Amino acid sequence: MAITIFNKIKNGLKKTHDRVTANLTRIVTGREKPNEELLEDIEASFIQADIGIEATERLLDVIRDTYSSEKNVDLPLIKERIEGELINILGADNAGIKQASPA
Repeated sequence: MAITIFNKIKNGLKKTHDRVTANLTRIVTGREKPNEELLEDIEASFIQADIGIEATERLLDVIRDTYSSEKNVDLPLIKERIEGELINILGADNAGIKQASPA
């Protein structure tokens, strides 16, 4: 039974990951900067992922700031910046958490 619950959680997280990644991909594909409609889609994805309002706002700021400060923005850069901010949000109590290497 524990495996079934674990698989449900894992599948739910994968769906959330896929939805957020798809929205992030839409940002960097063929656009110089994300428009507000797309940022609202990403915001909804983060909130549905139960990231929280404050964290969602911080992540959206990271996306906006990346586009403002970088010349060539691509999905790996956006993901790197978001991951970095998520680690900052987790704080010093979780400093031992390491980022997973991309498979």
